[in-house]
Amino acid sequence: MDGTPKGQRVETGTPQSRIAVFLQQRESSDWEVVVRLEAWDAVLGWYPQKTLTLAPGEVGHLRRLLAAADAQLQDLTAPPESEADTAEVRLIPFPHIRQLP
Repeated sequence: MDGTPKGQRVETGTPQSRIAVFLQQRESSDWEVVVRLEAWDAVLGWYPQKTLTLAPGEVGHLRRLLAAADAQLQDLTAPPESEADTAEVRLIPFPHIRQLP
């Protein structure tokens, strides 16, 4: 049953490229997760450009790495805070003025 897709194929992308994720059974009857970047061609239709195959134990690692990368992107693309928003306000009392005799 080598290469047999199983379960729902999940896709996202544009009319010209997409990412597909699905389960596939290996020759050893073990399952793997396949992440495939596909491109569209008017003659060929959808064809694979890059394929990443993950053992079941690697899926959680990839999820954590993607979450970390997403958090970094959020930090880098967030609008900068103004100095007024981040500056700590500190009041310094003006010294009392004494009158000279």
